[in-house]
Amino acid sequence: MGMIHTNPITGNFSIVCPSAYLIENGAISNPLEPVNVTGNLYESLKRISGLGNDLFLSPFGGNNPTVVIDGLSVTG
Repeated sequence: MGMIHTNPITGNFSIVCPSAYLIENGAISNPLEPVNVTGNLYESLKRISGLGNDLFLSPFGGNNPTVVIDGLSVTG
């Protein structure tokens, strides 16, 4: 995980992802250059469209599944 910028009042966030992958037809395809993901935490919670059953230990603590969130902006 790269640098994270957040505004706890508005919920806006920006995350630099140094290792990202293109997903085509539901499968991981190609590695991408570092990308920037931006969105709003409060809106993102409303737009969760999928949860995986692949729990992994986050370096930030806790077990987390893969989460699909619609409507995030990805640029790079």
